[in-house]
Amino acid sequence: MRRTLDEGAGESGELALVPYLDIITNVLLFLMMTVGFSVAATEIPVSSPGTCGDHCVEGPRFRLGLAVHVSAAGFTLSTSSGPIRTGGALPTVPARDDGADLVQLAQAARAAKTRFPDDNRVVVSADPRVPYERVVQAMDALRGPGGTLFGEVVLAAGVEQASTSTR
Repeated sequence: MRRTLDEGAGESGELALVPYLDIITNVLLFLMMTVGFSVAATEIPVSSPGTCGDHCVEGPRFRLGLAVHVSAAGFTLSTSSGPIRTGGALPTVPARDDGADLVQLAQAARAAKTRFPDDNRVVVSADPRVPYERVVQAMDALRGPGGTLFGEVVLAAGVEQASTSTR
């Protein structure tokens, strides 16, 4: 028996639009996300190193990187190149009860500041057993009157040594 055109017209003559729309929607979403990501990636601020040609003779600038550790024994000053020793011994400024150690700390900071006038930052760390008042006094001595020495005094977390005893 032969089929006529009228019998198959109902089934094959219609186009299924739902799967087609699903594919188009997914492709459009994918394209929008890709374009959005590429725009965000191109807006990352990057500063490239400048070139100064033949007239530059300056080398890399050395940073002081001053750090002060407050302990019961006194104040230990160190720079990015190592600890500052007084007469070959540490701490740099031994602790005293009369407050003269804070004056000596300010003098040592002033000496470092005269050699590196552009550096404005000092990192202060403390032994956990040192009273907080003592740490604040050291921070004030490092700032100087009106913040003239090191205006940016940063408090770092103290580091305790691991116990060597066995249980």
